[in-house]
Amino acid sequence: KYFPDKEFSYIHDEDFNFQLSNMIFDFSIAQSVITHISNDRIETCLKKMKMVMKKGGKFLFSYCVGPEKTLGFLY
Repeated sequence: KYFPDKEFSYIHDEDFNFQLSNMIFDFSIAQSVITHISNDRIETCLKKMKMVMKKGGKFLFSYCVGPEKTLGFLY
């Protein structure tokens, strides 16, 4: 393992209820996730991610700029 002192987890929750994992994260990745949700959902995701990140934690995500007035999930 590259990070022997870390435990890797996978969370899938359409409402971004990351706190249900009962964990605090120092690093999180959302590769090709943010690109597929609307701006209002991105804002919700970022606010809820902040609640479960350690101080100084890193959230790495990819993002592609799309239409501004979209709602829900984009596919």
